[in-house]
Amino acid sequence: MALLTLSSNLFFTFTRLQPTSRFCRGKSQGVRISGPVQCTGGAKTSSQTAVIVRRTANFQPSIWDYDYIQSLTSDYVGQTYTRQLEKLKGDVKMMLGEAEKLLHQLELIDTLQRLGIHYHFGEEIRRILHGIYNNYNRNEDFLASF
Repeated sequence: MALLTLSSNLFFTFTRLQPTSRFCRGKSQGVRISGPVQCTGGAKTSSQTAVIVRRTANFQPSIWDYDYIQSLTSDYVGQTYTRQLEKLKGDVKMMLGEAEKLLHQLELIDTLQRLGIHYHFGEEIRRILHGIYNNYNRNEDFLASF
């Protein structure tokens, strides 16, 4: 019902543009139009309808400028965190290497991808996927290995 009211208040005017080297053909309300056409739309306003003026918002400027972001410090820097990061990366690489079932390997790869840390393990993922691909080409009962 509201869409019917909204659509009845709209009108369109078609203005023919100056011809250019390109021509387009279109059909509008049973009339063939050859050449470029500009379509403008507007809303009908009756004399009884008041025009609603929207006020602009007074947003405060953002505090997140470049200098402010560069001045922030992190507690997670230093050798202890770097060592811990390398240890955890080694643990994940070991998990990828020790996974025996193909389904488990693919689930690990999917989890790493979803966490957004897959780029740390690109070589291991590539090796696993190449192995799966080669097994598929050699073995007819590939799906039974899942």
